[in-house]
Amino acid sequence: MMVNDLLLKATAWTLAHSVWQGLIAALLAGMIILMTKKSTAALRYRLLAVLFVGFLFAAGLTFSYEFGNGENGAGMSLNLPLQQQSGTLINIDTLEAFHGVTDFLNAHSAAIVMIWFLFFAIKFFGIFNGFVQVYRIRNYRNFPVSDYWNRRVAELSASISLNKTIVLLESSIVKMPSVTGFFKPMILIPIGLLAHLPHDQAEAILLHELAHIKRKDYLINLLQHVAELIFFFNPGLLWLSSLLREERENCCDDIAVAVIENKAQLVHALVSFEEYRFEKATLSLGFGQKKQHLLGRAKRILHNSNHSLGRFEKTLLTVGFLAIGIGFMACSSRNLSGIEISAIQKDREAVVADQEQMRIQMDQENIDRTNKDTQMQIRDTEMQAKDTETQARDTEIQARENEAHADEYAHAEAKRMAAEDKRRQAEVTAATNNAMYNYPPVAYKSNESAPVSKTTRTVTTKTESAQTYEKEEMVYDSQRQEYGKKVSYKSGVSGQKLPDNLDVDDLTNDIISDLISERVINTNRNLSFKLSHMNLIVNGVEQPASVHKKLSAKYVQPKYTAIVYNFAYPTDNKECIK
Repeated sequence: MMVNDLLLKATAWTLAHSVWQGLIAALLAGMIILMTKKSTAALRYRLLAVLFVGFLFAAGLTFSYEFGNGENGAGMSLNLPLQQQSGTLINIDTLEAFHGVTDFLNAHSAAIVMIWFLFFAIKFFGIFNGFVQVYRIRNYRNFPVSDYWNRRVAELSASISLNKTIVLLESSIVKMPSVTGFFKPMILIPIGLLAHLPHDQAEAILLHELAHIKRKDYLINLLQHVAELIFFFNPGLLWLSSLLREERENCCDDIAVAVIENKAQLVHALVSFEEYRFEKATLSLGFGQKKQHLLGRAKRILHNSNHSLGRFEKTLLTVGFLAIGIGFMACSSRNLSGIEISAIQKDREAVVADQEQMRIQMDQENIDRTNKDTQMQIRDTEMQAKDTETQARDTEIQARENEAHADEYAHAEAKRMAAEDKRRQAEVTAATNNAMYNYPPVAYKSNESAPVSKTTRTVTTKTESAQTYEKEEMVYDSQRQEYGKKVSYKSGVSGQKLPDNLDVDDLTNDIISDLISERVINTNRNLSFKLSHMNLIVNGVEQPASVHKKLSAKYVQPKYTAIVYNFAYPTDNKECIK
């Protein structure tokens, strides 16, 4: 037999065998999806990837086996029984049909391979066009980003232990963020996108793309395209490949969420990029590729609910399982007598009857369980209504008590403030008299309190770069018994283009509440703090990085420079509050 004939027959049989091999791979993939509902996306991806590579390995072994049999002159077949020895052969019509398929494949292998090659060439042109498009978007109409985003990409790469130099460019060609390249990875962002999105959403998107690079998904994606190019007719392989792509996106979502520690932030980024969806290069990895997966990805991120099989998919897998079972039974070379066939038929009927009885019993159990669940839901609703009424009464009583305590506290605070103002007024009057009549400095007794300070100027500022309240005081020097240098105390927010509706009082009150919750302070009496991107200083003491990171992420917006409250600084060095 000529080498060309061997090659054609081996190729035809490999393509034929790949159909049932792909069906088995799809069945195993369905079992993996059903059995790993509570598992991580990384585990599901690894199992599906092993199954995908296993299919390719099996196809390669099939080609090698069929080519070797052709060289040895053994001929190619489905390994079906060729003769009946004794007794009655089970389902002999099916066996004859299989023999007919075998003869057809051997006789028309050249035509089958030619038809396959025609579609292969058309699809290969498509994948070649994809390579051209990737080259085009990597080398044309790209623009560098600002130094800030280059630094952020380096920092985000370090946060996921990615030790590679990543190039970030803005492109006027791509319509959504994409990753291209394996040895020289590049992230391409639609031009103007970084300027129109909030920084947190942009960073979530960049983390997703960096996760593709860290996981080396570009290489696996290329392998998938090659496999889909060869076995374009195989529904089992195509379905397995789609599951693999979906779990790959889920893995990158999990990596991004683990770094930013905010699921809602990534979901908002997904929604924002829905408007940027457009057909792009098939060989590049994007932030989101299919509209119908947006809702599923958002649900999985927020509720940790993995994708399961739909009713249609379960039906197809069941049909495939039956087909595989029938095929193996038909290909079995075991001879059975008429008595054995009759016994098997009776056993089958008994099994069917038992299955029907079990189905009826399970339906009845489901009905009973549904009734019990309904009754429990009614009882739970009644108990929740009672709890709501009790909570409403308790809330009303607590509100009344809080109102009474608030009145008492307000009255006491008013008295204290009046006394404090009176004392400060007396101190200012005494200091003024000393200056006017050249009285000697007053020596205070040990049980007397010396003047602390006196207010010399108050300024309220509200611009696009600051919303602050500044108070300047003369600080009293107890050793020299006289007023010394001027000190300013500042409360408010500084930054760039602050919103007009910014409520500084609510903002500082929320920060004070969190400082008490974090046990940084016990009371707001004589409190002073400064919160910025760089540090958190409370009462002159710089706080740990963990507390600063938590409060900074919660309150310091990208446009803010600093949030201060009664923060003191010398009047001749105001830059220290920035």
